[in-house]
Amino acid sequence: MIMNHVSEQIGVDPQNTVPQQEMPDFHPFGLSNYTQEEIMPGVNLITMEVNRGEGVQIDFTKPDDIFEFGFVLSGKARTRTPENPESDSLIGPDSVVAHYMPNIQASFEIEGKEAATMLGIDIELSMLKELLKDNEYSLPEFRDIMTKDEGLIFKHQSRMCTLQRVAAQQIMSCPFTGPARNLFVQSKVLELLAYQLDAITVTNKSRRTIAMTPEDVDRIHEAREILKQNMDSPPTLTDLASMIGMNSNKLKKCFRAVFDQTAFGCLHEDRMRRAKALLQERNLNVSEVAWEIGYTNVGHFSVAFRNFFGVRPKDFRADSGKRFHPCS
Repeated sequence: MIMNHVSEQIGVDPQNTVPQQEMPDFHPFGLSNYTQEEIMPGVNLITMEVNRGEGVQIDFTKPDDIFEFGFVLSGKARTRTPENPESDSLIGPDSVVAHYMPNIQASFEIEGKEAATMLGIDIELSMLKELLKDNEYSLPEFRDIMTKDEGLIFKHQSRMCTLQRVAAQQIMSCPFTGPARNLFVQSKVLELLAYQLDAITVTNKSRRTIAMTPEDVDRIHEAREILKQNMDSPPTLTDLASMIGMNSNKLKKCFRAVFDQTAFGCLHEDRMRRAKALLQERNLNVSEVAWEIGYTNVGHFSVAFRNFFGVRPKDFRADSGKRFHPCS
């Protein structure tokens, strides 16, 4: 995200603005921690943390030589583009948004109803082309962007996979300083880019090969809700397909197209999120939480939780969701 200035805090005088280059690490607009740094030629990393109750609005104009990736670790945000309202979007936890909207004025809003942690990667088109090593011309998703086709707008929104989530959390909690930090952060940024470029390609291929009606999309959302409501004893794929009136083969393809992951992947994600919420409430111990979401083996649950969130469930419960050292 190229941020030219913070235009206003929600409920604060909009004339009180802070230019990007003068933005301190802590300032009155609620950005309790904001950083922007060039981690390698042509690649900028932006990290942002907003306190609960301190929403912000950031106005900016997107240049024509920057491709943007935004990762939402927690909280919710909305992007608005008055010149292209169909590109407006609401993004929630674990969302990833990839943008190319050259020379378009836009705003990025965080309401502040809850704390938010976000990470952005801005990459110059020349650097993106270098990283792709000429493969962009074999990818329809990037071919026109590289030629800066006039009027072209690109947007892709998806969910973070487990490995992306871990990499993003490791960037936010990097334990190193100096050259070691630079190498560590560079490697994690490249890791995030690799996963997301693959997700864009896979998703768009899926959408080109699967014919889905709006009713099909509604059915897939219904299927996920069924899994969520029965995570302790979920139906088989065959039974799930029958419950929503769709054959199992199409069910699997549509899950991938709509959610960028399999039905089992969605179930696993929803289980982990439910487990996290239960652990934060601290009314149940780890074993009880495991049983609640459908795990009969506590050890398997602990491994799954750590792989998903980067921390053991008993440690997460004990510290009530505080940030953890990525290498612990």
